[in-house]
Amino acid sequence: MQPLDLAFMGPLKTYYSQEIENWLRNNPGRVVTSYQVCELLGRAYVRCATAEIAINGFRKSATNLPDAEQQKQVTPPRHFAIHHQAEGDRIPATNLPDAEQQKQVTPPRHVTHQRCINTIKCVKDSSEKNNNVEAVSEEQVEKNQTKKKTRKRVRNEKSGKRNEKKRKVNCGEGYISEGKRNIAAKAVKPPCKMCRFKCVASFTPNERKTIHINYWNRGDNALHRQYVAGHMEVLKAKYSRMTERSNRRANISYFLTINGGIKKRVCKKFFMNTLDIGDKFIRTTWAKARDTNAMIARDRRGNYN
Repeated sequence: MQPLDLAFMGPLKTYYSQEIENWLRNNPGRVVTSYQVCELLGRAYVRCATAEIAINGFRKSATNLPDAEQQKQVTPPRHFAIHHQAEGDRIPATNLPDAEQQKQVTPPRHVTHQRCINTIKCVKDSSEKNNNVEAVSEEQVEKNQTKKKTRKRVRNEKSGKRNEKKRKVNCGEGYISEGKRNIAAKAVKPPCKMCRFKCVASFTPNERKTIHINYWNRGDNALHRQYVAGHMEVLKAKYSRMTERSNRRANISYFLTINGGIKKRVCKKFFMNTLDIGDKFIRTTWAKARDTNAMIARDRRGNYN
């Protein structure tokens, strides 16, 4: 267990974390459940189950043992050390075992050398097998990822009923409400009859229709509010008796743009009937804008992210 704690568990945690991050990156919006744990852990295990990590684990655990225990496990027997010493450094004959015992216990030099060669070959073969298994597992993972999922449908925001209804509302087209009512499309309404700004003389029916079409072709609630806020201004009176604590609202003047970008002032009724919007939409837009230069925030209805 000590070699596993020293050299195997750490890489296993690291590779497992990497596999989870890769899976989450390739599957946005999904969460790792118990159905994916076995697959991800298997990939991480194949990556860290190598001969090099095993050898490092045993080497690290041997160096961390106490002196007495380490000497017992690491130090070779005295008759083994004789073959690796020079002739001038040999141990006195009095410390050696008997001749017959030495013949039976001490292996010849060529046998020891052959054993070392066999051990190195085994280590190389095991490392090559682990590398081959890792390559095969990566190919299988790529094949599994390229397979088409049959149960989950591809998300298409344009084909949904609610999204289609929202598009029609923002474009001024007719639609069926949640209460199964037919809502008519937006259209230019009759102008004002008696007006001191002479709105009817300033705009022809074709110009009003062009303004109406350009407004609804924007197709976005935030852009509609931005257009309305850009054509409203606070009317500053020459004389005012309002105090700082007064709750009276400021007077607002309305404008419409004709060809060439020229703004002409109109009354509120002419402004609403040309664009076919209500008083509530104007009040809400003015509360959001605060001033004509402010950027209107997008509508957050239905957006929970």
